Amino acid sequence: LADSFRIPNPDLQPESAEALELVFSHNTSRQWRWLATAYRSRLDNLILYATNTETPVSDFIDGGFIKKTDHNVNLGQSVAYGLELSTRYRHVTSAYSCDLWANYGLTDGHLQSPKGREPLPYTAEQKLKLGATWRWPSGLFISPALYVIGQSRVPSSASDGSRPVTVPSYHLLNLYGGYERILPGVDVFLRVENVTSDKYYHAGGSSKKSLVQLPQMLRTVTLGFELAF
Repeated sequence: LADSFRIPNPDLQPESAEALELVFSHNTSRQWRWLATAYRSRLDNLILYATNTETPVSDFIDGGFIKKTDHNVNLGQSVAYGLELSTRYRHVTSAYSCDLWANYGLTDGHLQSPKGREPLPYTAEQKLKLGATWRWPSGLFISPALYVIGQSRVPSSASDGSRPVTVPSYHLLNLYGGYERILPGVDVFLRVENVTSDKYYHAGGSSKKSLVQLPQMLRTVTLGFELAF
């Protein structure tokens, strides 16, 4: 006996995607590179959430009884378009080398479903990423990175009217470093993610029973070795 059970949908169609991308790259010098990307994508036959079957397939399991059955269906279409700007600069001396990089992304679009038209889910409208890597002849290197991610959201199907569908913006500081050839054939590295141990969230599922805001890890430290043999 079961109150609800999800069954296969033999009429389910595959999702399809079309994308157009225009890339412009320019090196202002041997050390400095600029890159701009404009894009537009369209997804059809999206499988967004499950709906009840017109008639419950109560005998789907031999010898059992199911009160309500549902299945996945093709329900939507999404359109996304945006612009990404990035740059990288390299400075090399006899004492050290330094790489600096930055990336900015702007994304917009919409999701169309039987429940109406709404802003594009699972995507932050604005993203800024900054990073650097310093290397020394001794084998020591360090690479910090800062991510500033704007507000995102989940589909309106995840809300029952009493909870928001938005996920707050956040910033994330990561640090990666190590020592190459600390011993013959041995590299060591240290990775610290979310250095400031701030609470932040990613967009969750599309169901009213799922989490809208998925909590992410606080400060995480990983120490590792690489052996060459």
